[in-house]
Amino acid sequence: MHKNYLITIIIILLLPTYIHSQISDYPPIDPRKITIARDTFGIPHVFAPTDREVAYGLAWAYAEDRFETLQDALILARCRQAEIRGLKGITRDFFVQWVKAREIAHKEYHLLGEDFKPILNGYVQGLNAYAAKYPKKVLLKNLFPINEIDLLAGLVTILSGMVGLADALKFTLKGKPDEYIQRPGESNGFAIKSTFSKEGKTYLCINPHMPFEGTITFYEAHVCSDEGWNILGGFMPGMVGPGIGCNGHLAWTHTFNWPDYVDIYKLNMHPQNKKLYRFDGVWHALEISKARFKIKIGPFLIPISKNIYYSVYGPVIKSKRIYYTFRYSQNKPVLALEQWYRMGKAQNLQEYKAAMRYQSIPLFNCIYADKEDNIYYLFNGLIPIRNEKFNWQKCLIGDTSANRWTRYLSFEELPQIENPKCGYIYNTNNPPFKATCEKENLSYENYPENAAFYWNRENNRDFRFRELIQNKTSLSLEELKAIKYDIQYPSYGPIHRTISNIQNLDTSKYPKIKEGIKIIQNWNLRGDAENKQAAFTLVTFYEIFKIMGAGFLELETGLDVPTQIAIKGIKRAQRKMRRYYGSLEVPLKEVQKVFRGNLALPLQGVPEGLAPVYTQQSKKSLLHVIGGDNYTAFITFSNGKLEKIESISPYGASYDPKSPHYSDQTPLFVKNKTKIMQIEKAKVLSTATQIYSPSPQ
Repeated sequence: MHKNYLITIIIILLLPTYIHSQISDYPPIDPRKITIARDTFGIPHVFAPTDREVAYGLAWAYAEDRFETLQDALILARCRQAEIRGLKGITRDFFVQWVKAREIAHKEYHLLGEDFKPILNGYVQGLNAYAAKYPKKVLLKNLFPINEIDLLAGLVTILSGMVGLADALKFTLKGKPDEYIQRPGESNGFAIKSTFSKEGKTYLCINPHMPFEGTITFYEAHVCSDEGWNILGGFMPGMVGPGIGCNGHLAWTHTFNWPDYVDIYKLNMHPQNKKLYRFDGVWHALEISKARFKIKIGPFLIPISKNIYYSVYGPVIKSKRIYYTFRYSQNKPVLALEQWYRMGKAQNLQEYKAAMRYQSIPLFNCIYADKEDNIYYLFNGLIPIRNEKFNWQKCLIGDTSANRWTRYLSFEELPQIENPKCGYIYNTNNPPFKATCEKENLSYENYPENAAFYWNRENNRDFRFRELIQNKTSLSLEELKAIKYDIQYPSYGPIHRTISNIQNLDTSKYPKIKEGIKIIQNWNLRGDAENKQAAFTLVTFYEIFKIMGAGFLELETGLDVPTQIAIKGIKRAQRKMRRYYGSLEVPLKEVQKVFRGNLALPLQGVPEGLAPVYTQQSKKSLLHVIGGDNYTAFITFSNGKLEKIESISPYGASYDPKSPHYSDQTPLFVKNKTKIMQIEKAKVLSTATQIYSPSPQ
C-alpha cells in the first residue's frame, strides 16, 4: 500500500461517521389486517383495508423474495457501498453525497402529499419488521431500522444517474466532456387502438429491456386496498407504486429516453485562489462540504472523507487541473415516488395526465392505453429551456447567468400524441418524431433543437417495427405478439453499418479466416434457434466490441469496424467456437442459453432486436444470456373493461435458489409464452396456493 495513503488513513481515523436520523412518527401497523396471496407462480397479491397497510405488505413480500436486492439499494442510499464492495464502492458512496441525495430528501420531504406520507411509512414499517424478524439476513450492521429519507435518498441518487449525470461525470474525468452523450438502456412499448385491431380491442404491450437480475430489475406484484388502489405491475426497490403496470382502468409502460438532460461547464477559476470562480463578473467562493464513508480494506473498515464542491450551476469535479461543474434535470425529485403512485391510482386519461403534470419523474417515454379505447404517447422529460446562443452539446464556459437555465418545458410543451387516426403508437427508444404512422408524426421544427432529441436514435428496432407494420391496415393480438417477438434485423439500418466491412472482406486475402468470413457473409440477419450462422456472427461481434471497448448497445447506431479489428475478431471467434463446440457452424440454440438453477435453456433472438438478447461469455457458454426482455406484459381492454393481463419474467418471483419460484417462469419465457394474471380479489383468493399475513413476531 502507498505510504501517503497509509498516512491519510491514520489522519482521518477519528473523523465522524455517518449518522442516521429518524423522521417518521406514525402508529404501528397491525399486520393481521394484511393478506398476502401467492399465486401458482409465487407472485404476491397484497390485500388490506388501506393503502398504507398494503404498502407494508408489499415491502414484506418483496423482502421475502429479494431481500438482498432491497438492501443493496438501501446500502447505496446510506452511502455504505464501500463497506461491502471496498474500493469499488467508493464511487457510488461519493456520488450519493455529491448529488446531495440525503440533503435533498430531507429538504423536500415536506412536499409529499399528506395522504402519501403514511403510505411511504407503511412500506418502511414493512421492511423494518422483516429485518427485525430475520436479523441474520441483514448484510450490514446497523442498516436497519430505515426511514423514509433512506427511500427518498435512494430515489434521488438513481434518478440523478439515469438522466445522465453519472455518464457525464465519467466522460469529464477522462478529459472528454465534449464527447459526452447519454446512452442508457433499452425498452419497447406498443399501444393499439380498437380501430387498428382485428378483434376491435385495445392493446398495450409492456416490454422493458434490462438485466435479468439485480437492483435495476422489475419485481412483479399486485397491490389492492379497500381505498380503490388495485394495480399489477413492475416494482423496483423502494417503489411504493409500480413504474409500469395495469390497474383495470388503464395501463402504461415506460421506455428510456435521453435527450440532453445534463450540461457540463468549465469554471473560470481565480489564478491565485482555486476556491474562487468567476460568475457574472464577480468572484464567488465554491461551496464546500465533506463526503464521508467507510471503506473495507481486508478485515478493517477505514473512515474516509473527501471535500466536495458546488458552484451556482451544481456539483463540481476537478479533472486534469480543470474545474468542471454540472447542471442536470431535476424537479422536486422526492415527488417521483408519489407521482408513480398517483399514476397507478388514476382511473382515466385525464387523471393520468394530472399525475404526469407533477413533472418529478425526469425522464422516460410513456406509452398508454385504457378501457375507453384511448392510446397516448408522451415524451416525458425535464427539458431545460436553454439560451439558443450556446452550443449545449459541448462543454460550456461557466461564467455567466446567460447559460445557467432555471426552467423546463411545461407538460403541455412536451412531445405527445393522443389517439392518432392510424390507430397505433410505439417507441423503441427512438426519437419522439417517430411514434406513429408517418403522416401523423410530430415535427422536429416545433421543438427546441438544443434539447438534442436526436440522441434518441432511429435504431434497428425502430426500423424493423416500421418494416413490419408499414403495409398493415390492422393487427390481431397474435400479430402484435409476433412483432414483439421478432428475431430479424431490418433490411436497412444500423446493423448494416456494423457488418458491412466484414461482409466485404475478400476471402482469398485471408485464408486462415476464410471459413469465418463466409459464415458471416451467408448470415441472413436472423436469430432463430436453428440458425447455424448466427452464433458465430454474434460471437464475432462480442470479440470485436471487446477489442474496440464497445458493447452491444453500439448496434443502435452501428459501428465502423476497421478491417484489422474485424480480422482479429474473426480469428478469436474461430478459436473459441472450435474450443467450445468443435465447429464454427453450430445452431444458435446450442450456444445462446439462459442459465438459472439447474436449467440451461436455449433462447433465440439477437442483440438490439425487437426481442433482444444480451449476453456475456462464461464457462458455461460463449453466449450466456444476462439481459433482454425483463418483464413483458400484454394488456387487453374490450367493451369498456379490462379483459386480460398476460405477463412473463425471465426467471421467477424469488431470488432464493431453494424457492420453487426461482426459475419457474423460465421454461415459458424461452418459448415466448405468458401466464394469465388476475387483479380481481375474489378470483385471486380462490386460486391462490398460499394465503397468509406478515408475521413479524
